[in-house]
Amino acid sequence: MMVLLGHFVMSYKVFPGISYPLAGLGVEFFFVISGFLITTLLLKEKVRMGTISLKDFYIRRFFRIIPVAYLYLTSVVAANLIFKLHVAYFSLIVSFLFVRNFFMYSNGVNNLATHYWSLSVEEQFYLVFPVILKKWWRCYVAFLLGIMATSVLSDFWVLVVEPAAQPSNFMLVLMRQFQSIAIGSLCAIFLFQNPGIPGPKLVRKSLISAVLFVIIVSFAFLRTLVPFTVSLLQSILFAAILVVNLQGGESASFRLLNNKWMRLIGALSYSIYIWQQPFTLNLTFIDALSVMKPYKDDLLFHLCVTLISLVLLVLISCLSYFYYEKPFLMLKKRFGPKGLSLG
Repeated sequence: MMVLLGHFVMSYKVFPGISYPLAGLGVEFFFVISGFLITTLLLKEKVRMGTISLKDFYIRRFFRIIPVAYLYLTSVVAANLIFKLHVAYFSLIVSFLFVRNFFMYSNGVNNLATHYWSLSVEEQFYLVFPVILKKWWRCYVAFLLGIMATSVLSDFWVLVVEPAAQPSNFMLVLMRQFQSIAIGSLCAIFLFQNPGIPGPKLVRKSLISAVLFVIIVSFAFLRTLVPFTVSLLQSILFAAILVVNLQGGESASFRLLNNKWMRLIGALSYSIYIWQQPFTLNLTFIDALSVMKPYKDDLLFHLCVTLISLVLLVLISCLSYFYYEKPFLMLKKRFGPKGLSLG
């Protein structure tokens, strides 16, 4: 939801100081949750079954991620051929290969696949982290801490020692894009090894969560002052919110995020994220095709386009999830250990 709001605001080319931090914050939250969830599920499997089946894990991830991810990219290729959108095929190829995070920057219609940078980080996480967790358990925590420490050292070098230096794309990926996932994974390990730690009372949970969230959002607008290390602090504070809310009892924030409408959004969230790019940034794409030039300063027209785009996004996401993805999700369930629900 934060990514959608950030992208909608971004499409108006106003308030860049709000839209970019908001969208970036949403992705950081996503990485923390992903690292937390996948690590928790793998630890449960290891305890219950005595080992982790990497083959089944990769099959489950394939059925969850690949079908709709490739469907969207195939749709972009088809639209590119039919409507001659002039989307660079290189950007599509690196998206198909899930290495888009090494080639993040693009503009105009080439933004149609820019959001695959985060999926690329996810796929690389799935490829490497579970192997280390299974084979070298004692080294896994050190590996996660190493990612965070190297990220901080990299930030210190760029900000203090050599401010004019720009790290390579590879360094950006390795040191920064994985740090939020590493924090989520460490959070899962901490809770898994300390299940009996008493949490704060329910009223305090909501208050603590609200205060931490306000601090996180405040940090988001300090990126111009401390552009890199802020994301690390945000991820740590968000992981703290997870710890606070998962320690027994249902707080107000827990109930808010688990009502039926939010759960529906949660079920559709991956579909929405995959299909959102041409709808949330549609003003940019349409403007690039010279369709909206006569309405450049017509705010009411732009707002109507945004509303229509949101409705279309929800519609296509529902169709994608219920009529295309669900059969693959049913196949995915066949490769989970008996008696253990795996994401």
